[in-house]
Amino acid sequence: MMGVLVNFAFAFMNGSTGWVSRSPWFGTLAAYYLLLGIMKVYWLTKNFMKIAPEKSRRLQKISEKKLRKIYGVQFIFLSIILGGAVILLVNLEGGKEYPGYMIYVAAGYSFIKIVLAISNMIRERKQEVRTWLIIRDIGLVDALMSILTLQTAMFAAFAVDDRNFPVKMNGVTGAVVSLIILGIGISYLVNTRKGGDKS
Repeated sequence: MMGVLVNFAFAFMNGSTGWVSRSPWFGTLAAYYLLLGIMKVYWLTKNFMKIAPEKSRRLQKISEKKLRKIYGVQFIFLSIILGGAVILLVNLEGGKEYPGYMIYVAAGYSFIKIVLAISNMIRERKQEVRTWLIIRDIGLVDALMSILTLQTAMFAAFAVDDRNFPVKMNGVTGAVVSLIILGIGISYLVNTRKGGDKS
């Protein structure tokens, strides 16, 4: 729930900044965090049935196969949004900046998300229930995005002699993150065709 609130808060802040500054970079970030928050909310609504009354569970029941298909499409769409943000980065039209010491707060927050994502990957690697693996992968995608935005902020905060170096690094990191998310989405769709339809 905290992650959902943070994602929607980031979407609002980036959207507001993009609107005021007419920045397509912040607009794409807002779309990214908005979709990420929606993905988490959808997961919560489909898994709240585990503690809901029996009648509600029957009404909300959805197969894991269908859930994989839905999230496969969403992850692919997320990678497309991020790909647009990377294109803006490469063309020097974007980049995150934090005032004063806020960059250290952002770095700490990103570090926590990365540690949690890795911890969940290790803890849930033997899970056979796909719904729990989905929320793990959403957390991983959230952490990867934090790495990219933090990198752009660090290049903006600390001077670099070669002006082309930050552009190249942001482009490479952004492309890698986008491809990872795209790969997750494709693997979900592939597993949908191979896997059974477990409820």
